[in-house]
Amino acid sequence: MTIRYPWPTLKAPLTCAVDDVRVDGAVIMAGRVDDEHLRLRLDGLTWQRLDCRVTVSAEEPIPAEADAVRAYVLLSSAAANTRIPYPLDDTHDGSPSGRLAVPSDAVAGSFALQAHVGATIGGRNRVIGSSEPWTVVLERHEAPVPPGGPPFDIDWVDFTSPDAPLGARENPASHAFMDLAAQPRLLLNQSIEGLQKLLHNNAARLERRRVRDILSASVARHAVASLFRAAMAEIIVYDDGTFEPPTTALYRQVCEAIAAWMSGVGDVDELYERLAGSTDARVSDTDLSARVDVAIDALMGYTDALTTASREVADG
Repeated sequence: MTIRYPWPTLKAPLTCAVDDVRVDGAVIMAGRVDDEHLRLRLDGLTWQRLDCRVTVSAEEPIPAEADAVRAYVLLSSAAANTRIPYPLDDTHDGSPSGRLAVPSDAVAGSFALQAHVGATIGGRNRVIGSSEPWTVVLERHEAPVPPGGPPFDIDWVDFTSPDAPLGARENPASHAFMDLAAQPRLLLNQSIEGLQKLLHNNAARLERRRVRDILSASVARHAVASLFRAAMAEIIVYDDGTFEPPTTALYRQVCEAIAAWMSGVGDVDELYERLAGSTDARVSDTDLSARVDVAIDALMGYTDALTTASREVADG
């Protein structure tokens, strides 16, 4: 679904090219710049200053109603609560460009670089076009998830131990807790008797297998639901109704997966739009939470686990 604005805009996304990327003056390896997936990887590097050249182009002419047209790149780092605009210079070929200088102390976790074209329309400043965002990865856990691997660490922790994270200690009877204080980490409660043995029992049969499957799916559902709520918290809504999606790569992946399973939602952009609306007290989206819960149940196999167990028990 395309976001619609009550003023003339560019229909197609802007093209945002990033090249000549340097860290503290040294050109980085070409393999760290992924033009296809709009990703720049700086994980594993120690640096003080990132420099790169950005060039922006549009597939269509600027609307005739637009005056004082200017292009810029907006840096957004949710973890550092940083938003920095970088104006771009006009060029004779109609493709504004410029160099960005990003100090390392201004960002954290990962951050986004997104090109915008602004203009004055009817006496008001408006955004008339935007590119897809580039993601700059600073830490390895923000990189794409390897196929078949969980997108977060999983650790067994005694929730009653004074050494356990605060969230786990505050919920000593819970079987799982998603720790988002730093790098996302799923904690499983080692103090619950038999839990670890059951979840790791690949030879379980009959009732034990059914309980294991339901419990495993329940843990997965808890983890994804926690990540989804964190994604909602990263959505920034502006006074004019426009918004920015989550900047954390893992959170965007979770939203994309949920949107693919949801009924009544066309794609992840529509999900973001409805989530942005639900953060506004003037807007009510009463069934959105219920649809998200149903999608997470299906996505994590919880619905299938319950259905299978019910059928097997009913069949004797």
